[in-house]
Amino acid sequence: MGSTTSPSLDDLHQAIVALDPEGAYRNITYDLTRHNALSSPPWWSFIPFGKWANLPNKPPTPSPFEDAVARAIPSPSEAPQHSFIDISHLGVSYDGFFNDPRVTETIIARLGTLLDDGSRKLTIRYLYGDHTPHPPANDGFITALFAANIRHKENADIYFGNFAPDFAWRLDFATQETHAVALFGGIDQLLRDFLGEIDSVSVELATRLRALESNLSGWIKRFLATAIPVFSWNHAKIVAVNGDALVTGGANYWHEYTTGQTSPFDMAMSICGDAVGSAHRFQDYLWSYVGSNHPADTSSVSLHNVLSNPIADFKPAPPPPYSGPIQNVGSLSALNVGRSGLWPPGPSDLPKISVQIFDAVRDFIGNVIAAIAETHVSDKTDVIAAFVAERLGDDDPSVRAVLKDLGVTPAAWATRYVRNFAVARAQRGLRFTQQKFVMDDLYSGSTGFQDLVAEINQTAEINWDGNFWPLDTLLAFSYALATFSRNGAAAPALQIVCSYYQPHVEGYQDPVSADAFAAKLTGVMRGLQILKRINPAGDPAQIVRQHLAYKRIDDSTPGNAKHANHSKVSIVDDSLCYIGSDNAYPSYNVEFGLWIGDENSVKQFVNEYWTPLWLAVPIPPAG
Repeated sequence: MGSTTSPSLDDLHQAIVALDPEGAYRNITYDLTRHNALSSPPWWSFIPFGKWANLPNKPPTPSPFEDAVARAIPSPSEAPQHSFIDISHLGVSYDGFFNDPRVTETIIARLGTLLDDGSRKLTIRYLYGDHTPHPPANDGFITALFAANIRHKENADIYFGNFAPDFAWRLDFATQETHAVALFGGIDQLLRDFLGEIDSVSVELATRLRALESNLSGWIKRFLATAIPVFSWNHAKIVAVNGDALVTGGANYWHEYTTGQTSPFDMAMSICGDAVGSAHRFQDYLWSYVGSNHPADTSSVSLHNVLSNPIADFKPAPPPPYSGPIQNVGSLSALNVGRSGLWPPGPSDLPKISVQIFDAVRDFIGNVIAAIAETHVSDKTDVIAAFVAERLGDDDPSVRAVLKDLGVTPAAWATRYVRNFAVARAQRGLRFTQQKFVMDDLYSGSTGFQDLVAEINQTAEINWDGNFWPLDTLLAFSYALATFSRNGAAAPALQIVCSYYQPHVEGYQDPVSADAFAAKLTGVMRGLQILKRINPAGDPAQIVRQHLAYKRIDDSTPGNAKHANHSKVSIVDDSLCYIGSDNAYPSYNVEFGLWIGDENSVKQFVNEYWTPLWLAVPIPPAG
């Protein structure tokens, strides 16, 4: 990449601004704020134990995450006359998270105190994401709130919404929808451009792919029509209060995050200041869709009720946008990054479908082609893997041209782009905690996709497992490892903690072995070396063996439950840190998270969270 200094928060921001010259996603998927302060002590919430000193004992009460949410709600003396609270997460919440009987003052009780003075008002926008919507009376937060003994309930407006656009990919792409025709015109152009250049690395693969060109186009349509029930339902985890306090990260408001005993390891962060305004604006963006009329969308919804009414009285209504003050409480900078769920507005009438469709199609194409190459062009597999990852990447001129014609930029998936940008420019080291890096959910969860994979394998004469590898992330890791080798970085410079290995079926497992990950990374790195994109100081296989350490959460202490890993944490050079909802494995939901670049705060996080995590006895190296 040419740089000899670690990337800064401003570098990340400028990179995403350059992607979005028209500002279509400004203040939606990215926003750099300058007047923040991290909450303490500490500014992060390690779930479930709070402090490493509690390992392997019983988790604290309340759970660290529950406590962080409660502390974000101000006391009546600190609250404005009209409090405005955004709550966002995935799926159905658990009433006990908000109304935990083990604590003296629950989250619901703290919300109730905001109405103790009869002149005060409260607006709550509660947004979840689920391709199968549920009524308010089935949601734990709503039922706990309406059942609580709260004074002056008539002063509380409650909005209940589901963000899960669900229609475009189930229509006839060839005839019914102008925006779908435009999308597939762009995808077909992407395929033609790619096939026109593949000869440069493998004539054999080019010949085979051209023979399959019509199949590839048909497979893409089937992939979208049958494999995925819905794209881009809300996956962001946000509690934003009065433009002043924000809790965000990877944790949902579910049962395991209350009890803690069987909770996956997870992470959230708390911050005050103008970054909270970014979270409110992100929620404004999602609510502006669900609050509008979309007759073909059967999942998204916006309902309103007054807390003093029966819970059954929710009626369709759009909520107001956040219009309160944004607090400036410090000098710390924070970069919010997110994923958009919708196409940007424009004359092409494209806002009806999820912009993440394009990202998913690239992952599908790249992984199918890589699988074909692994079977039929074994002598050039590494070069092809690197070429595919690079050629389908966000920085490729042909990809940019297709996106421009469609009115889209990679700023639509700012979380993914910025993470790879920062990783590729790391100088000294990378630390990741993730559930996994390979997405296997489509194959395990969709018979339609299983049938499609079977057809692809039969037609292309391969044995693809249907898993989606993050080719762009492997590319970024390869650039970083080449730099680490030249800089003499202390080994291991690429430290990864993932969840437990299959065949666990609890839903938080990692589907690939550490050896498989190392082999795939080595191949991409070696391919980049052959293509003269990187100049590592040594053989890629040796560099990967030296610098990659891939560990797992596995709390197997007798009497303790096994803990999975659901954290989404990225640390670059111990000077940049991301905590949010976006996974490193390929996924296509709506996401939100924050990068901070204060070196002292990041080093505190490394010393008090990462180092004990890395060295803890319950986390042995993967084998």
